[in-house]
Amino acid sequence: MRQDLLDEINLLADSLAKVSAWKNSKDAFGHIIGEKKAQNNYIYEFYCYMKILEDLSKNPSHKINFIIGNGIFPRGPAPKSNRPYFVLEKDNIKIFQICSGTQIETKVPNIEKAPDISFQAMSSDPDLPNYEDILAIYDAKYSDSNSTKSFQEGQMSSFNKMIRFLEQDQPNIIHLYYTNFNDFKGNCLITNKQSYTDNKAELAEEMITVVEFFDQGETFRVI
Repeated sequence: MRQDLLDEINLLADSLAKVSAWKNSKDAFGHIIGEKKAQNNYIYEFYCYMKILEDLSKNPSHKINFIIGNGIFPRGPAPKSNRPYFVLEKDNIKIFQICSGTQIETKVPNIEKAPDISFQAMSSDPDLPNYEDILAIYDAKYSDSNSTKSFQEGQMSSFNKMIRFLEQDQPNIIHLYYTNFNDFKGNCLITNKQSYTDNKAELAEEMITVVEFFDQGETFRVI
C-alpha cells in the first residue's frame, strides 16, 4: 500500500479544508485514510483528484466549494446522485464541477462511462449527467510493477472509446483555470510511470494528452 500517497492525501485534505466549505466533513476521506487494504490504483486516482483541486485552489480569485452529498466519495464508478463533489468559483461566479468516478450517460443508448475525474458544467444533471454536460475528462493509470510503463495500448484505446462516446473528440477550448497544470488539457491520461508512447502524432490521433511521472518525488512531463 502506498502509505506516502495516503499521507499526502491527508495533508491535501487538511489544506483544502482551509479554502473550501468542508472543514467539518472529514468523514469524506475516512474510506481512504483509514483503509488498511486500499488498493494502490484507487489511492492514486484520489491522489490525482486532490492534486488537481490543490492547484485550482492556489489562485486567490478562486474558491473551492464542497458539495457534501452523502459524505463518501465513490470507490469506482457510481451514480452522481447524492455523492460529494467540488465546485470551482472564480470571482464569485460558479464555473464548473469537479467530480470523481461519476457515471455519465453517453451518446450511445444504454451505455454509461465513468472517467476517474470529470469537469462538468454547472447545469449538469445532479443524478445522471450526460455527455453534453462534460467539459473535460481524466483517467489515472497506476502501476507498482517493475515495468517502466504503467499502461498499455489497449488501455489507451479504451480511453479513446470513452472520449468518442462522451463526444470529447473535438478540439478542447475549455479554460480550466489551473496555476501550474495549464498543459493538462481535456482527455488526460495521468500515470505514475512512463507513457506507453511518446509519439505525439499517435496521441493526437487518439485525442489524448498524457501526463507521465506524476508522483511524489518525480517531475511530471506532459506529452
